[in-house]
Amino acid sequence: TLRTIPPAGRRNAKATSKGEKMANSATKLPAVLPAVRILIVCMGNTCRSPMVMAFARQAFAERGVPVIVESAGMMDELLDGVQFLTANPHSIDIVADHGLDLSKHIPRHISVFNLSAFDRIICVNASVKSKLIELGGPEGNIRILNEAAGGLKDPYELGREAYDACCVTVKAELPNVLVGLLG
Repeated sequence: TLRTIPPAGRRNAKATSKGEKMANSATKLPAVLPAVRILIVCMGNTCRSPMVMAFARQAFAERGVPVIVESAGMMDELLDGVQFLTANPHSIDIVADHGLDLSKHIPRHISVFNLSAFDRIICVNASVKSKLIELGGPEGNIRILNEAAGGLKDPYELGREAYDACCVTVKAELPNVLVGLLG
């Protein structure tokens, strides 16, 4: 059983004996439960994976489950840090319509992450899954969002309607790839 540890300045405030003070100061329990770690992966880390990341964070927050959700892309163009500087404006607008914020999102390449450090890796199609496995991603932890339909369609350069459709799919299918993690 984990207990919340009071802030350092108040840790011994109620201790009355020398023994209680020593016991309280020696307590080394985690202050919070360890967070679930999730990585969302698409190609450019500008459209799909940032949207999925925002909605995954929301799903965990609504349930009070500690989580760290990151996102990344597979494209080598992400390595130069010049071509893709933010999430796609449609992705930013769509998640904002749901009260979420991607305005500070910076696209990142998959190479900045240790794939084995994640409890779940969610990707957008079988091709990305294969590449993740080639990079050493633990196959048992990788799930394809909307796998039955071939993955999550890429809305890049297809207009707002394609992003809206992508969002509908994300919201409908995300619980399926988070099974066992949401508490």
